[in-house]
Amino acid sequence: MFKAVEYTAGLFDSLLSLIKEQAHHHGTTFGGNPVKLRDEFGKAGAHTKAFFIEHDSAPTPVGLGVVHELHTPEGRGLYLEDLYISETFRNSVRGTGSYAFGHLIQLARDDGYDYVNWMVAEDNDEHTFKFYLKKCQAVEEDLTMLSLSKKFDLASVAPQTKYATAIDKIGPGNFRLSLKDANGDELAGVYMNENYSTFRTISGLRIEPDLPQSDKLSANDNMQDIYDAMHRRVIEFARDSGNTGHIVWAVPKEDTKLEQFLITQGLQTYRLDENLPETRLIPFRIGRDDIDSDLIDRLQNKTPPPVQQNIAGLNQG
Repeated sequence: MFKAVEYTAGLFDSLLSLIKEQAHHHGTTFGGNPVKLRDEFGKAGAHTKAFFIEHDSAPTPVGLGVVHELHTPEGRGLYLEDLYISETFRNSVRGTGSYAFGHLIQLARDDGYDYVNWMVAEDNDEHTFKFYLKKCQAVEEDLTMLSLSKKFDLASVAPQTKYATAIDKIGPGNFRLSLKDANGDELAGVYMNENYSTFRTISGLRIEPDLPQSDKLSANDNMQDIYDAMHRRVIEFARDSGNTGHIVWAVPKEDTKLEQFLITQGLQTYRLDENLPETRLIPFRIGRDDIDSDLIDRLQNKTPPPVQQNIAGLNQG
């Protein structure tokens, strides 16, 4: 029988072991600092949280999930940073991944999240994509994921000076940047989400724009200036907050002008390994309707209780 448990300090060895195994599974190695990893998951009110999947037949956890809250223009969601099932156990006991994903959906339902999303490396096998698309009812998000190369020199970018800006904290690890016009009204917005790389034990940012319609711009504003101001202010925020491990933009596919601008600024297709084109990361999503459906029961093979007919008051004549 499976059981999901939250991370505690006593489970750190299992956390580290499963992260190292996951890195090996992806053809890389754990390049982080175990002390930093322990501190990140052990601090009070941590933004990034972990859960484990246990099974009666195993003495230690067999699966790991790492999640954090994510705010975007579409609302408040639960982002799945990592989901890994130990390879030895995955090959011997069926249903472990389904149970883990069912627990993820339960977390989203319990906390009232609008969606669950995550990314999958393109070089995963077809069974992985079939599981997400068919069994989990996920859809690929209509986003182009771009990231600054790890070789990019963040210190080389000068602050933007054209617009006044304001940054508000809107949730744990989540901020919203506003660019103001000459009247102090919002011209454009950017959602900035802090996230944590368990492989490298570093923090970075996921960025999602909230752009105005072009017909709302004044004669003194243009989209290129807005793109440039957002890009520069995001980098400034990353430097000030220590989230310099990675900067990833989630750009709506229809916004090809923003995509092209960011590419000219040194961003490139987001990959698990930026040197391997086949490791492109593809974003997936499950919406609120499916979170509230019978998806959990189907993933965890739970049989719903039979419907009890209330016959009180019926004429049995």
